[in-house]
Amino acid sequence: MTTILFVDDHSDLATVFSRMLDRRGYYTTPATSVEEGLDSAHTVKYDLVICDIVFEGKSGYQFLSEFRKFSDAPTIAISGVLDHLERTLAAGFTSFLQKPLLLDTLVLAIEQALPVKPKTLNHATG
Repeated sequence: MTTILFVDDHSDLATVFSRMLDRRGYYTTPATSVEEGLDSAHTVKYDLVICDIVFEGKSGYQFLSEFRKFSDAPTIAISGVLDHLERTLAAGFTSFLQKPLLLDTLVLAIEQALPVKPKTLNHATG
């Protein structure tokens, strides 16, 4: 199962999207601060991270800088400010989505960001 960390200081958004992604077959953990997200990422090896850019205190850029010290998992930046698009990609985020988020758009971005896993063939013997 694909594990996702969803970091956003709007706890309702992080919780709602985490639940919706869980219903789509992902295992999603919400975090409401950069510090909480980094603590969680040190504990669990996530396959992908979705991270807001604007927080009180540390930013999503600071999250990414710290996260890259121990993980190369794909990261999707989210923000209500379109001006962050070029900077997020230059900083090393895999992709950028502007808020408000649509679930189908988010799922498509997740699928595009995740590495393709080889399918195993199941051979029946007999």
